[in-house]
Amino acid sequence: MHASDINFDLSSLLVVFDELLPLTDEEQKIYWFKFTRPDRITITLVLSIYEEGANVIVRCNPAVTGASIRITQCTAVRVLDVEKKYLEVISETSGSSSKRCFLSLLGDNIVEFIG
Repeated sequence: MHASDINFDLSSLLVVFDELLPLTDEEQKIYWFKFTRPDRITITLVLSIYEEGANVIVRCNPAVTGASIRITQCTAVRVLDVEKKYLEVISETSGSSSKRCFLSLLGDNIVEFIG
C-alpha cells in the first residue's frame, strides 16, 4: 500500500469535528482534528497520511492524562453519520481481516475497536 491510498474526505471530517488544530501540516499530510463535547470531554483524531496511521486521543479533564489508541496500516476514515458524529477508521492488511475503530463523538461509548 502507498500512503496516498488512505481514503478520507477532509470536508466531511471538518463538519464532524469542531476544530482543525494548528499542529496540522497539510504539506506533510498530517491532520489534527478536535471535538469538544458538551460535558467538556475532548476527542482528537490525528491522521498521518504518510505513515498510514491514525491516533485517537480522549481526554476527560485537562489535569488528567488522556487515553489514546493507535491504528496502523490505516486505509480509510469514513463519516457514517454527520448528525450523530459517528465515524469509522479502517485498517486493512493483505492476508488478514480488517480492523475497525468506531468513534461516537457524542455517545457514551466513545471508542469501539473491532479486530
